[in-house]
Amino acid sequence: MTDEGTERGRGILTAADRQYLDHPDKFSRQAASQREEAIKNRIRNAVLDFHLLATEVDRRRYHDLLRADRPPLETDDGDAVAGTDILDEGLHVPFGVAFLLRLSLAEQTGAGIRPRPADRVETALEPFAWDIEWGIQQFLQHHHAITAEIEVSIEANEVIHRDQLAEELAARAEPVSGRVAVDMAARLGRAGFSRAEINELLGFEPTAESVFAHDPEESADEENPEE
Repeated sequence: MTDEGTERGRGILTAADRQYLDHPDKFSRQAASQREEAIKNRIRNAVLDFHLLATEVDRRRYHDLLRADRPPLETDDGDAVAGTDILDEGLHVPFGVAFLLRLSLAEQTGAGIRPRPADRVETALEPFAWDIEWGIQQFLQHHHAITAEIEVSIEANEVIHRDQLAEELAARAEPVSGRVAVDMAARLGRAGFSRAEINELLGFEPTAESVFAHDPEESADEENPEE
């Protein structure tokens, strides 16, 4: 998060909350404890407000709310996203899902996600899938007067810890290229690596020659030329 995060208006978090979460080492033990408690209280109240936001706010207001003129935000990749583009970029939905997943897991006593085997990840996420089903049913009921049986299933493939993924890539005898590089970049991106980190791991320079400049279809054609 950049200093702009401390200049934005209050949401669930205040500017001081964001500053603490971004630089906790700059706070004394007492100040950190006070900030932690304040953040917990705000999150609790925000969760209680979800019911009103989901059922009472006119859906036509959401577009204007999310496209409000606000200072640019910086993504994990270091790209600046203007406040008016937040809705178009779709940043709110994935991070919102991640936040709600943390809430769902917190409700499960002793719940946790282990990297292996894959079925453990799916089992841990199953209650969240139920929450999604119920949430969709509530949306249809409140906003469209529709009832439907919703089924959501979560399948986890290629489950691996990010450190192990990076180690396996570093141990490869030959550098990756073409479609293999594009696929590997996607896996590293899912693991939370930034574009700069991915380029470094794959041996690409952070220029137009980076893996992100490669067209997956063209790369596939290069590796599998027509005979």
